[in-house]
Amino acid sequence: CMDVRSAVGAARQALVEPTTSENKGAWAEVLAFNLTGSEHHEKPWDTWFGPLGSGTSADGAIVYFPDASEADAEILAHWKSRAATCKAPVLVARYADLVWDMSMFIAGEKRKPAFGRMAMDAYLACAAMAGRDLYDAFPEAERALTLALQLGDTKRRDAARELLLKLHKAAMEPGGQWWRVPGFLQQQPKAAVTNEEN
Repeated sequence: CMDVRSAVGAARQALVEPTTSENKGAWAEVLAFNLTGSEHHEKPWDTWFGPLGSGTSADGAIVYFPDASEADAEILAHWKSRAATCKAPVLVARYADLVWDMSMFIAGEKRKPAFGRMAMDAYLACAAMAGRDLYDAFPEAERALTLALQLGDTKRRDAARELLLKLHKAAMEPGGQWWRVPGFLQQQPKAAVTNEEN
């Protein structure tokens, strides 16, 4: 996502006298990859995705960077289309998760489980890629499990948990984040960890 963020940012800057429609479309892409998904960032919108940062304006108001409250139903529809047509799992995961997570906030729309499932499958595909850096694979598998629990999807829950445990084994190498998966699973009592896995 960081690579995509850099690419879309550069592409937007390269636009010469864009139309209003082109500028909005470019901002929709920039917004998609400048929001950060994490349990640790600011949560001004009660969503999983949040701003990269915030500041205070001259009049004392809090300003967010980027500010997803400036998005609308048209941008949400664009993300839906991108989730349905992109092929790369990293792109599908981002667009589908944005739609699942931010539909109500941006457009007042009820969340559609299909986008949550689409995001889960894409996150699992990303995390399972051969040679995937654990720095990226861990949060992808964790997000897949979190979504599975939100949706009550036991099949994907089990797949995400099993993948996390596989990543945990890989992290047992010297210098690896051996503590990450046990700590995460302890915070997820509904992850259905078996006695054998324990």
